Amino acid sequence: MRRAPTRPSSGSTRRLPPSGITSASSAVTRARAMIKLRLLGGVLFFALISVGLAYILGTGFLSFWRGHMGQSLDWLALVREYPGIRHRDPQAFLVLSLTLGGCLVLSLLFSAKVLTEGLTTYGRAHWQGLLELRRNGFFDKPGGGFIVAKAGSPKGIGRFLTSARYPHCLMVAPTGAGKGISFVIPNLLLFHGSAVVLDVKGENYELTSRHRQSAGDRIWRFAPLDWDNPGHRYNPLDRIAALPNADQRQMEIRMLAELFLQTEDDSAKGLLDGGIDLFVACGIYAMERGKPTLGEIYRLASAGGDKQKQYMSYADAVKSPAARLMFERLASTNDRTLTSYLSLLMTSGLTLWSNPAIDRATETSDFSFRDFRRSPQTAYFISPPHDKIRAIAPLVRLFFSDLLSSLHAHLPGPDEPWRVMIMLDEFDMLGRMPSVTDSIKTLRAYGGHLAVVTQTIPALDKIYGEDTRLSLQGGAGLKVYLAPSEQRTKAELSAAVGKTTQRVTSKSKTIGKGPFAGINVSERNEERDLLTEDEAGRLGPDEVIVLANGQHPIRARRIKYFEDRLLRPIFEQQQGPLPGPDPKDVVLRDLQGRMHSASQRIEQLTERVAEVTRHKGRVKAAFSGKRIEDALLSPPEKPQKSKSSSSADQASRAPENPASVEKPPFPKRWRVVKMAPDVELIAQDEVVRKLQLAQREVDDIVAQPSVPVQELETA
Repeated sequence: MRRAPTRPSSGSTRRLPPSGITSASSAVTRARAMIKLRLLGGVLFFALISVGLAYILGTGFLSFWRGHMGQSLDWLALVREYPGIRHRDPQAFLVLSLTLGGCLVLSLLFSAKVLTEGLTTYGRAHWQGLLELRRNGFFDKPGGGFIVAKAGSPKGIGRFLTSARYPHCLMVAPTGAGKGISFVIPNLLLFHGSAVVLDVKGENYELTSRHRQSAGDRIWRFAPLDWDNPGHRYNPLDRIAALPNADQRQMEIRMLAELFLQTEDDSAKGLLDGGIDLFVACGIYAMERGKPTLGEIYRLASAGGDKQKQYMSYADAVKSPAARLMFERLASTNDRTLTSYLSLLMTSGLTLWSNPAIDRATETSDFSFRDFRRSPQTAYFISPPHDKIRAIAPLVRLFFSDLLSSLHAHLPGPDEPWRVMIMLDEFDMLGRMPSVTDSIKTLRAYGGHLAVVTQTIPALDKIYGEDTRLSLQGGAGLKVYLAPSEQRTKAELSAAVGKTTQRVTSKSKTIGKGPFAGINVSERNEERDLLTEDEAGRLGPDEVIVLANGQHPIRARRIKYFEDRLLRPIFEQQQGPLPGPDPKDVVLRDLQGRMHSASQRIEQLTERVAEVTRHKGRVKAAFSGKRIEDALLSPPEKPQKSKSSSSADQASRAPENPASVEKPPFPKRWRVVKMAPDVELIAQDEVVRKLQLAQREVDDIVAQPSVPVQELETA
């Protein structure tokens, strides 16, 4: 319990307040003293000005009064003659006194008005003008930082607003606001360096890739869901597989799994740890098998009917002790929980790799993010439209997180002069990306420029929470708003722009007659939002609000690349076909995919043949009276028979009553009977026939004349 404060005795020393309170009170006292000194200094300043003005007027009047017009003024005449002029010329003395007194009174009134207005000013926020923009460095040469707007109409000659001082940008723009034509495409046309872009619908690739290729960039088009035009390939596990340390590989795979596995269902969050263990264990095993791909993880996780036996077989085969422990723990889990783990993996996005096209697009990498600072390159991740982007969001998260991890691996060296521009469109639809929110504070030192585009502020709060969103906004030096339509976004923008002071005039009419009738006018200062919520919602389609850390807001115009005098010629000069992978490489890749599929079928059929053989042994053991375990563990004996005993053996084997011998309930071509309650017949001849067909298909692929065998083996 708190103790009640006690009064000090009369003989005791008075207790001093804490140092913090003392310093605070002294600061307030100093502030008040400064205000008083400022008021006194202002009054004296205006008084001196009024005295000087009165002296000039008095000297001129005295010269005019004496008829000395046209001659040079005697500036000391007023000082010499003012005391005696009262007796010699009382009328002139009266005029001079009224002039001096009037100027002094007017100066005091003016100073009181000005100083009082200074004390009643609420806010000083204002829109930056051209001189202020130039002074703050917003007219830098394009190409070193993000271009956010234009100081003039889209068709005019106004300069671009860009500043290398702010490396990161957050854009809030609803659907249809024109963020592509005003922000993404202009920056892709003018940025000097490498670029990695999330390109929804592929429009940015079609409109900018040829220019960037002509400027010297290598172009990579990663389009895993483009069924008709295959692009380049990218494997998010290649970087991890290249790490020399096994413990580091395990940590990186776990980080990748945590990024991959996300769920919005609170009831399923308790299964995340088990799903992550399954992903990590399968990832380690896939790397040991020499197949570090997400497709292999999918096949390992989903293969087999009895998951417990399957994972126990993985535990026996894997070399990593950590992976073996995880597989053994999974194998000892009940079927229902294992099914929940696997279901979580599939619903989180792993089921994408059941599609052969996506599996082929991610089986290897045609480019490496580690080279993007060494030479200028541009990678376009082409994703489906907004209604389907959530389906591929896990792969998007892996793609850009691998990029950020590659940049953060080390600081740029002397052989890495190029900076990397990263554009994340539809950021609020990609799920949680902690790698982005964490790296935005340090990415500048590693040569990265990050632009995040979202539709509304609440969309970010729903995924990351308000605190993380505020941290993301603080890390982005530039905040750009295009025609906000959501109410909370408008309120956030209005509050961020700031307050200003406005002069309000009020009139009141006095009813009556005589001297009491008339209109009274009063003025006062009031606080006002520089941009109210209503005004924010009514911004024109070409208006852009830019907020820079530590500066006054900017109200500018958006860019239209097809109307701008600088960007339009650059855009129209693009010629030739769109850059993409070599058609010969596409043919080779298709053949490799077919060979891979055929090889997988051969492996599956081989396993079935082995299973058929095991079942055949069980059947023989069942009919011969042996235990099934003995028949499986020991090969059947083949004793040597002599010719002399063959007839005796045949006689001994002859049945006493042939009619009593029961015929088998299946034809001879069915070689196997699975001993189970529901009897399943498996045709071994049919399995062997399929195996031969699969092998023949592989031979046909290799023998195709369009691609030499040597070239196929090299690929």
